[in-house]
Amino acid sequence: MITTSSADGTEVRAVDEGQGPVILILHPGSDDGRSWGKVAALLARRFRVVRLHRRQYRLDIAGAPVTIGQEVDDVLAVVKVTGNPVGLVGHSSGGVVALEALVSSRSSFAGAVLYEPPVVIGPPLGGEALAQAKAALVAGRPAKAIEIFSRDIVGVSPLWSWLGRTIVAVVPS
Repeated sequence: MITTSSADGTEVRAVDEGQGPVILILHPGSDDGRSWGKVAALLARRFRVVRLHRRQYRLDIAGAPVTIGQEVDDVLAVVKVTGNPVGLVGHSSGGVVALEALVSSRSSFAGAVLYEPPVVIGPPLGGEALAQAKAALVAGRPAKAIEIFSRDIVGVSPLWSWLGRTIVAVVPS
């Protein structure tokens, strides 16, 4: 286990296994790195594999909003401990953090593999539906906004979109 401090003083944690050149894995959302456990075990036969437990998904510090910049600082803190340059693997939202880390400190990384990063490469998502959802929010109708967003932008079925709207209406934030 690696424990170090990020630029803002937050404790950074990562699972550390194997020996050799370093591969740093940034897991997807709603995970703690375990989803990459089997892959890490295979890679650890030839590499030092470090799986960062992203602060946004740590239950011991849950509650405060987390920025991509803070997550990048966490990545760079781990890189500093493990040595430069490292191979970087980013899965889903971890891929977005990986991209930002690469831009922030290119010399820290030997290369990167990005797996399903949710990055828009065409026109902005949502179009008119996004404008309608934003208008519903401005009008104080968050339940309607969630229904429009989930149905017309994400593509959830009308029934599930209505259910999401109902939950938001019953359990407001």
